[in-house]
Amino acid sequence: MTKQSIIEGLVERALEEEEPVILLKAPKYPLPKKIQKMILEAPFDWGVETREEDIDRILYGDGE
Repeated sequence: MTKQSIIEGLVERALEEEEPVILLKAPKYPLPKKIQKMILEAPFDWGVETREEDIDRILYGDGE
């Protein structure tokens, strides 16, 4: 069984459940400084401008 198939199975099962599935595991070793910095600088600027109307449409649908 590959890691990919395990992840796919977990995602499919999570989508079927009503309660959220949270799988968090602390890293065995300290995270590299680069990764720590990326986490602390979140949220990330993806360089894409998004209008409030677009966000509402994506989150809530067209209302039709």
